[in-house]
Amino acid sequence: MLCCQIELLTSFRRRLQLYQIFLDDLTESAVLNDTFEVVADFAQNALAEAPRETARLAGIASKMGVVSAKVVRKLADETVKDLGARTCA
Repeated sequence: MLCCQIELLTSFRRRLQLYQIFLDDLTESAVLNDTFEVVADFAQNALAEAPRETARLAGIASKMGVVSAKVVRKLADETVKDLGARTCA
């Protein structure tokens, strides 16, 4: 589960870095009068990366679902054993 959380946070960190780069470029573009190019490049890159990021996040969510299901199953088994022990006692 921790591995999935690390992957998720890494993905978010990468996205925030890209936004920071975009904002820095946008600030510089105001001086050079090429704001349109900066925004267009950012939009193009974001659209190109979106399917990959979506697939990666879907994979992470799937792994988290599997791990969560295992934890719930373990807890359910323990609960059944506890109820069985209480019934016999």
